[in-house]
Amino acid sequence: MAKKSSKKKKSAKEVQDEIEATAHQVWLAGLGAASRVQEKGEDYFHQLVERGRELEGKGRGRLSELVAGARDKVKSGAAELGEKLDERVSGVLHRLGVPNRDEIQRLTRRVEELNRKVSGVGAKPAAKQPAAKQPAAKKTAAKKTAAKKPATKKPAAKKVSNAAGTTESK
Repeated sequence: MAKKSSKKKKSAKEVQDEIEATAHQVWLAGLGAASRVQEKGEDYFHQLVERGRELEGKGRGRLSELVAGARDKVKSGAAELGEKLDERVSGVLHRLGVPNRDEIQRLTRRVEELNRKVSGVGAKPAAKQPAAKQPAAKKTAAKKTAAKKPATKKPAAKKVSNAAGTTESK
């Protein structure tokens, strides 16, 4: 047996009207959504721009901090490397017998001190010479008269060998 449907069959016109009404509602919902997106979208876009600016400022600050930290590390590393290099070069020069700056300065001061002493020793007799020249001139005159006297020589002692084989002077 065949069942009878409790629903009425809609006419084609009614179905077409319902489809049109639903399509129109979908259309209106789309327009409402677009309008809402446009209104809220502009606000949302501006909020995103502001948030981006905040993050950019924070990012630049953080980047500056990172760069400053890296710069400090490089400077301290370079200073430490320079110190180690100086130590190694000094060690090599020391092993080769090359004097360091302190040793050279100490030697220079010592040479200057010795030069002062040497020039001081040479200056003292020179200062006394003019006062001593006048008496020296008198002494030279006395020496000339003394030089004119003939010198007497003693005869050389003869060496004689004795019986023991030693030599004696007589």
